[in-house]
Amino acid sequence: MTAIATTSVLPFLGSEIVPDYPQARIVILPIPYEATTTYRRGCKNGPAALLEASHQLEDYDEELDREIASEVGIYTVEPIADTRNGQQVSSEEMLDITQKTVEKLARDGKFVIGVGGEHSITTGIVEAYRKIDGDDFTVVQIDAHGDLRHEYE
Repeated sequence: MTAIATTSVLPFLGSEIVPDYPQARIVILPIPYEATTTYRRGCKNGPAALLEASHQLEDYDEELDREIASEVGIYTVEPIADTRNGQQVSSEEMLDITQKTVEKLARDGKFVIGVGGEHSITTGIVEAYRKIDGDDFTVVQIDAHGDLRHEYE
């Protein structure tokens, strides 16, 4: 299971904004998983790259005249491990690990933002929220492209 109390991972938006886990309303969950990618490898590096790039973002919102991220509290937990005993976990295991981790975080009252990794991580996140909220939730998935070709179905 993902470490909840402490984290050594590069925090989202920089260390000056990271509250303690109990005070955070939003949790960033890095999921550097890459097993079923069909074209080019490297999506497992996405979470670390996003966290690093986030340090260049401005926390201040000019229209609201507030530092929203600081007020809300964003905490970055340890990435979900994609290996066990030196072997990459299967897609089914990753789905289960992701679902259980997201469910724990959500039951702690956190709004979970999962950052992947490959597309398959979304299923574990959705299943966790479905278990908690039924069908009363919304998924926002951001991707570099739409994956809308019939061959992907």
